[in-house]
Amino acid sequence: LEKQGFRNVTSKTGAAFAIPSENCSFDVIAATGSVPDPQAEELLQHQRSKGGGQLVSIGEASSMGAGLITRTGDNQRSKEVLFETEVQPLANVSAPKKFVF
Repeated sequence: LEKQGFRNVTSKTGAAFAIPSENCSFDVIAATGSVPDPQAEELLQHQRSKGGGQLVSIGEASSMGAGLITRTGDNQRSKEVLFETEVQPLANVSAPKKFVF
C-alpha cells in the first residue's frame, strides 16, 4: 500500500473469530474465507468503526453470497449482496446447526 502512495494505513492479519478484538475499531475488514453461519458475522459488528465496511462471503455452498456490510450506527448495519460465490470457510468459525428430523 505504501508503494501505491497510501500513507495513513495500518494493516493487521489474524483470526478475527478466534480472539475478537473488543477494543479495536477498523474502517475495513476483509474476510478471506466464508462465514457459514450468518449469526457468526455479528461477532465482528463492533469491530467495525461507524461507517466502516466489511467484505465477507456468508452462507454455505450453493447458497453463498459475497457482500458488503456497513456499520451505520451503534447497533445498525446495512447489507448489500454483491455476487454469488463459493469459498472455503474461515478457520475458527462455527457452522450453523443442521436441521434433523
